[in-house]
Amino acid sequence: IKREQIRRIEEAAEEFRKRQAGESSNESWTTWDTLLNYSLQHIELTIENIHILYKDKVSVPRHPFVVGITLKSIVVQSNSSRVDETSSTVSKLLKLKSLALYWNSSNSGNIAW
Repeated sequence: IKREQIRRIEEAAEEFRKRQAGESSNESWTTWDTLLNYSLQHIELTIENIHILYKDKVSVPRHPFVVGITLKSIVVQSNSSRVDETSSTVSKLLKLKSLALYWNSSNSGNIAW
């Protein structure tokens, strides 16, 4: 009978330790979540004059092609009218200027490399 009581006490103690560890883990997660949310709400990003170009004369040697994208600017800003420190939702404004995509394919293979 005493062994059974000791076993029950040990099980209860183990369960209590697990609950405490779980609570501290949740508190830690909440802290990181709050920090990440705050950072995302207040970060702003501006990138200007982007040109990405891909040239391929190997895939189909007789029909090389060039594909690219250009962008004058991309701006990501906080939407100040919707910032709520207590909410887990992040609201941002995205502005693109002069976005262009192009594809140049030449049957004669006379693309300037």
